[in-house]
Order: sequence, then structure tokens, then C-alpha cells
Amino acid sequence: MQDCIACRRLSGTPGDRPRPAPPGLRVGRSSALRFYSIPAAKSNGRPRRFLPAAGGRATLAPMPPAPTPPPSPRRGRSAGRAGPGMLLAALALAACSLSGFSRPALRLGVEPVRDIAFVAQALEQADRASPHLLAVDIGQVTAGEFQALLGYAAFRPFQPERRRALLLSGVRGTDRAAVQAVLDLLGDLASAPQAYAAWDLDLIPLLNPWGFVHDRPENAYGIDIDRDFGQFRSAEARLLRRFLREKRYDLVIDLREDPRAMGFAIGLTGIEDRAAADSLIRRLRAEGHPVADDTLVFLGPRAGVARTPLWGLRLLDWFGQTTMTGYLRAQVSAAVCTLVTPRTAPLEERIAMHRLAIDSLLGVAPTERKGR
Repeated sequence: MQDCIACRRLSGTPGDRPRPAPPGLRVGRSSALRFYSIPAAKSNGRPRRFLPAAGGRATLAPMPPAPTPPPSPRRGRSAGRAGPGMLLAALALAACSLSGFSRPALRLGVEPVRDIAFVAQALEQADRASPHLLAVDIGQVTAGEFQALLGYAAFRPFQPERRRALLLSGVRGTDRAAVQAVLDLLGDLASAPQAYAAWDLDLIPLLNPWGFVHDRPENAYGIDIDRDFGQFRSAEARLLRRFLREKRYDLVIDLREDPRAMGFAIGLTGIEDRAAADSLIRRLRAEGHPVADDTLVFLGPRAGVARTPLWGLRLLDWFGQTTMTGYLRAQVSAAVCTLVTPRTAPLEERIAMHRLAIDSLLGVAPTERKGR
């Protein structure tokens, strides 16, 4: 019974006569006995009792529900104001939840605009050129008649007290400069390994091969791989998750491009000390590269440096929209850097900005490697 907190069993004799109900008590009946219960409004928070008037075991009888007081005008106005916001939040959550159950459809009739054979060739050449480099694939992406291997290169300088770093690019198929910058780095690792001897490096130059071939940010099924690390509907996200299983890194560098950016920006996730980022920005400015400063954009870069708050990543994760950055921060490394170049800049300049940023974060001076 909802309005009863406790009841106790009392014994009686068959000869007992029913006693009148005390003042303020309701009378209930069952097939075996008559009992009294204290109304909820008069119990004052104390346990309510059932007092049988005849021998036997007390039974519970439903009490009539207490009348609900009408809502006050102030409460009604508050509910009216909260209603639209709660409705929008519920609709957004439902849309994100239902998207995981919809089967993505293969995009048909999209014409390829470039070949990716040069990516595999660069990996193979680096593997043959240096005993410190090993190039393998971590899986295959298939979309209709399209097939491509996800290539991966490991750089091991065989030096003591090394740190580990992961470099990723090409999660969006339109990031040409990011992909080329990682491939250029492979050439430097083969020709000048001593400059990077302080690091064990894992490099994945192209995470979205179909998008790169067709110059589309999403994959062949229209999935934004960068936002698929909560549901893992794409083969690319699943392959990366399998590759990163039980791996930990001191630093993760994710290379991107932005068509709306007006200059270079570095995003810091989980990094409180921005000394390395400020040093990078000074080097970029010294070489005449543009630096983003979006003071009117919430969480935008300030003097080229943007901080990604962890609460923002948790919010996306709650809605099933976990980003690759959030996944890497939670599962792989406590320090994740996102390098973003403006797509409006010339291709060669974007590649140069990415290379300078990588070397700056890895502590490599410009004179330590060969110019490319």
C-alpha cells in the first residue's frame, strides 16, 4: 500500500469485541478483520499502524488517493518556459539515438577525382629505404566495387628512453595537405632518422580512402567518420579502434583542414601547459604564415590556440556523437593536439605549416632535417 510505511502484527482472542475507531482514524474492512489506518495527511512522518479488532493477521487495504492540489500560477509559468527546451532536448536525443539504428546507404554515381596509389607507394618506399620503418596495413575498406587498404607505418629508432606519438590524417577526404604532410614526414624519417630518434612514431596517413578518392569529407555511406566513435557504424572507425586497442601514447597529433579558417590553429585537448603551442605559433608567424584569431566564435582559437573542454566531449558522447578527438583523449592519450590549416591557402603552404607544426611539437629544429 502506497501510503503505509510499516504495519505490525497484533494478536487477539475470538471473544474480543470490535472497538470503535479512535478519532482521526479511517476504518478499513477485509474478509477476516477490521483495521484502522492513520491518514497520510495526519501521520506527521511517523510509521502508520494497522490495529486489528479481531484475531488473525492484519491485511493491507488500499487507501483512497489524496487529492492533488492545483498547480500554482508560478509553477505553471515555469513549466511553460521549460517545456520547449525539454522538448528540443528530447527530440535531439531521439534523433541521435535513432540514427544508430538506420542503415547507411552506399553512395552511387559519385565520380572519382584522384588516385591513392601514391599513398601505398610512399609507404612501400619508406619501408624499403630504412630499417627503422615498417609499413603494413591495418585492414581493408570496401564500398561496392571500391576497395582500399588502410596503410600504417611504424618508426622505431631503437634508442633508449623514447616517447610514443601517434600521427593521424585524412579522416576527412578533403584534407589533401594533411595527407601529403604525413607522407613527406615518412620520407624524412627514412632519410634523417636521427632527427626523430627521441620518439617511437605510429603514422596513419589516410583514414578515409574513399572520401579522398572522391573528394568528399564523409565515407562511401555518408558517415562522418570523425563523429562515429560512439556508434562505430563505419568500417574506418572500427578498424582504427581495433588498431588502437591496448595502445597508449604520450602525444597524439591529428592533422586537419578547414575551408572556413582564416589561418593556422592548434587545438589542445587535455593539455594545460600551452608553452609548446605558443612556441609553435611564434615559429609560424616568424615564417610569415597566417594565424587564426576568432575572438567572436565560442571556443574558437585565440592567437592561434584553441582549447577543447572535456565537458564538451562528454556532452557529444552523451548524445552518441563521440568525436575521434574525444575517443583518442579517453582511450589512447592524455595529450591530443589537432593541427588545422586554412584550405584557402595554397596547397604547398598548407603542407609547410603542417610540417613545421609537427616538428615543433616533436622538438625537432628546422636544421635537423633535410628540406623538402
